Amino acid sequence: YHSDEGLWETTAAGGGCQNIIKSFHVFLQCLDFIVDTREFNSFVMPTAGEAERAARGAAAGAGSSAVPQRGRGARPLAAQHSRHPQLCSSAPKRRHGYGGAAASSEGKRAASFRGATVQQDLYAAVSAASSWLDTTENHLLSGPVLLSEDTHTQLTHLESLNKQLKEMSREVKECRDWLHGGTGRVWGAEERTLIEDTLEGLQERMGLLDSVLEQHCDSIRDSLQEHTVFQNELRMLFAALNESKHQLLQKMAGMTDRPASKQLEFELKVAELRSTADRLQLDQTSNQELLKLQDTYEELVLMVGSRRSSLNQGLSLKAQYEAALRDLTELVDTAQDKMAADQKMAVASVIEVQMLLDKHREFFQFLERHMILTRTYFSKVSGLVAQRESHALEETMTSAFNVLKQAHRRGVELEGILESWRRLVEDYQALCKQLEAVESSIPTVGLVEETEDRITERISLYQVSIFKQTHPEINPSTHDQRVTLTISHSA
Repeated sequence: YHSDEGLWETTAAGGGCQNIIKSFHVFLQCLDFIVDTREFNSFVMPTAGEAERAARGAAAGAGSSAVPQRGRGARPLAAQHSRHPQLCSSAPKRRHGYGGAAASSEGKRAASFRGATVQQDLYAAVSAASSWLDTTENHLLSGPVLLSEDTHTQLTHLESLNKQLKEMSREVKECRDWLHGGTGRVWGAEERTLIEDTLEGLQERMGLLDSVLEQHCDSIRDSLQEHTVFQNELRMLFAALNESKHQLLQKMAGMTDRPASKQLEFELKVAELRSTADRLQLDQTSNQELLKLQDTYEELVLMVGSRRSSLNQGLSLKAQYEAALRDLTELVDTAQDKMAADQKMAVASVIEVQMLLDKHREFFQFLERHMILTRTYFSKVSGLVAQRESHALEETMTSAFNVLKQAHRRGVELEGILESWRRLVEDYQALCKQLEAVESSIPTVGLVEETEDRITERISLYQVSIFKQTHPEINPSTHDQRVTLTISHSA
């Protein structure tokens, strides 16, 4: 089965896969026989002729076309007797004919012989299945997707191969089920693990190959469907082409059947159309000028395309400059209105004066920054700005400078007012403290009636003390209720 031709021939006939399935049947029959004899506990070593006849009988049973169906559980005892009548019938005679020790030793040798036979059958079945899987995988992986001869035959072969592969997978699964059952007592733990791993790997390979085969069949079916659709469209196209050809032939036949007078009239009309076309054609000079104009137009288009980015950038900057100029004009108008409104504004505290000064400073600083921004934009787009727009910018800048000067003076005034108000508040607070001190020094005793002379004397003394505090360079002296002022001159 190592060639593609042999693969397809055996696949179509079912020979390769059936031989592998027969090998697994031989393996299962050997397992059944060992289980039967171990259940009777009376199996003895058969003769060479009996062993050979039993093996040939098992192979002949596996070679039959009808494969018996087996379940997973244990079989009835009558079925076990019917499977091996000659061995089962001879077992009691030999058991009664020899002693118990002889039967035990011969049973061990028979179990060893059957274990080796089962291992050989398993090895043959697994080797045949592996070889068949290798050939099938190589063909699927290296062969073409579609054969050019007959795609339907190839699809039939692949479907048959997939069906046989599923049947093989069922056989391998049944072998694993029997191994998990009572037949595991034939071998030791190591041999049983090795056989289970071998069958598990073989089943996994079959599962992978089954999925690949199904994908391959699906792709072939899709390709066949596309090919069928394409053929149908091609048939419709050929039908339409034949119909058009038939109509064209009918028209040509009708033209040949036309009378001579109509044919001559038709030719005259064609000649008139040709002469009209010749008159409408341009002369050589006009044609050359038209070509020159076309070349000039193409050069202009290329030049505009090369300078398109720079022109777009200049236009964008000009739009930004115009927006900045409009904003500057609005800011100047707002500043003039603000200056007029500040002259009439009344405040009631130092905090309000400070807030008014902060807003005044913030607004006119923003105006100054916007003037710088507008001037920067103008320097970038000065080549694109007309003379009239330049005059408008200069007028706006002049108005802005004048407003800034007025704002500066107004700011200085506000700062002076703020400083004076702060000093007034400080003086007021100091005076309040002095009044509180004087109020605390006033005696709390009742009023005493004094004479007019006493009150006049007190007033004089108070005036003298105040005068000393305000004019320390003048030394006043009192003599007999009179105040004498002495001016001290420095040496």
